Amino acid sequence: MAGIVVCGEQTCDLATSYCVADSGCQPKGPDFDPQRVGPSSMLCDDASDCEAGSVCCMQGGGGGEVFMECSAPPCHLFELCVPGGSCSAGRRCLKDGTYGTGASCQPASPGAPCGKDRCGGSRPVCCWEGSTGKGTCVGSHTDCSVDPDVGRSPYRCGSKADCAGYFCLGQTFTGSRCVGGGLFDYAMCETFADCPEREITTWEPYTHCRKDAHGFGWCATASTP
Repeated sequence: MAGIVVCGEQTCDLATSYCVADSGCQPKGPDFDPQRVGPSSMLCDDASDCEAGSVCCMQGGGGGEVFMECSAPPCHLFELCVPGGSCSAGRRCLKDGTYGTGASCQPASPGAPCGKDRCGGSRPVCCWEGSTGKGTCVGSHTDCSVDPDVGRSPYRCGSKADCAGYFCLGQTFTGSRCVGGGLFDYAMCETFADCPEREITTWEPYTHCRKDAHGFGWCATASTP
């Protein structure tokens, strides 16, 4: 609902208050500065709370904390929404456990590579098993039980082309998904243009898109084997 943020068991009227996770609605007060809110603060929960041209963004701070504010897309992390709520053009609100509302705006026509095949339609996620080099298309990332012993994880994208302008980023035990930036273990690509500027841990610049034997592309640095 426009101008209202769900905050746990409370609802905050954004005209006079904002949400802080675990603390509830906080008064804005005469000296309120939206640029100086603390971590876990919510100044919106979907695009209906924002002015035209802005969406509700989950942004990341330097210390790993997150906060939600209205900003022009693309967002630093995710475009936030409430299930059934509004998203920017070409995206849909997907209940996926994202912090804050439990949902984020993801591509309206999702799909992902799955080895030599491609997943899409009603089964857009590739449940890939690295130990066997085989994958199965499933309806949701929750249908793919992560298992580090056999290298099983869900790929919800394989390149920037799958992400409506965002990057396809992943973490070792959760698989890939469309993200604006933030912390990640790897980035997936079809061409080098799909890669972020730098590797997140060593801060080395990415220099090429390396394809593996199964056809997946991985952003690589000059020191990547």
